[in-house]
Amino acid sequence: MKGLKLTFNSLDFPKILVDENFFEIKSDFNFKSRKFNFSDVETINHQIFESKGVLEVKMKNGKQYSYKTSSKPNEYFENTLELIKTEIDPNYKMNVYIAPEHDNNEELHQIELDFNEFTMLNLNLPEISFNLIKGESLVIEIDLEFEVDNNGKPKDIKLSKQRNLIPRTSNTNKELIKTDSEDFFKNAVELIESFKEWKPYTFKGIYVKKSFLKTIYFTYHSRYFINEKPYVLNPYLKASFEKQDDLYQRIIKCKYGCDGKINVCSLVDINGKLKEINIIGQSGKICSEMAISELKKLEPLKPAFENNDPVESQLDIMVYI
Repeated sequence: MKGLKLTFNSLDFPKILVDENFFEIKSDFNFKSRKFNFSDVETINHQIFESKGVLEVKMKNGKQYSYKTSSKPNEYFENTLELIKTEIDPNYKMNVYIAPEHDNNEELHQIELDFNEFTMLNLNLPEISFNLIKGESLVIEIDLEFEVDNNGKPKDIKLSKQRNLIPRTSNTNKELIKTDSEDFFKNAVELIESFKEWKPYTFKGIYVKKSFLKTIYFTYHSRYFINEKPYVLNPYLKASFEKQDDLYQRIIKCKYGCDGKINVCSLVDINGKLKEINIIGQSGKICSEMAISELKKLEPLKPAFENNDPVESQLDIMVYI
């Protein structure tokens, strides 16, 4: 809070301006405006009743000030009060910080990249029947929302009311196909629950009660839709990368950033070779031929296994260049 000005402004609540040494409350309900030095305030509390809300400021000299608020809760307003309470009492432990703001973006971005890698190696795809033009791959998406608790465990996973209409890559030749199917939902939930590196949103180390919105992409290689499928869709042990060297860190985990990315779906034969690479889409300044050339430098991969035998499988890969 020190050195920071924070303004809360809502038609249904008093205006609050928080400065380094004081906070100012101006109420449009009764046209009052008053500054409070943190050192002079004993408590500040907000209660909501059936017909109205009441904000009360109790001073150390015994004076009390009361402001009318809306009967409906407001997360921004409550968070502003939590921040004020920490300035009034340094020993005050904030309640859950529930505003959309958070300051651990870098940490969450890395988790996003790690989850994408995890998805590539662990997502199971439901068997489907679909009439497609020969040579076409298919991407089916499901939008979910969930929270991550303080222990890094996802909870309350459900279908999102918000639809993510932005494709995974900006230049894609695939139509956005959305689903709420139970089979896709079940597999997506299993994926999210099995990823053990989740971290919650935080603000100055305080837990932020905020939902993650996640789109899970189920990509089917073009060869899946021929009469006799040439590969195992969900082998017991999926294909994975043998090499975890600097090249892998750069183009698969985006360790050093990138100018562009390309999404491909490839078959992996029993010798770990990539073949019949379908380009799903790409974004940014990237040459698809160069990206695929870099990707193939990671061969051979560990092939998939089924019943203790190597089998041909598919791999949905995002390559960063």
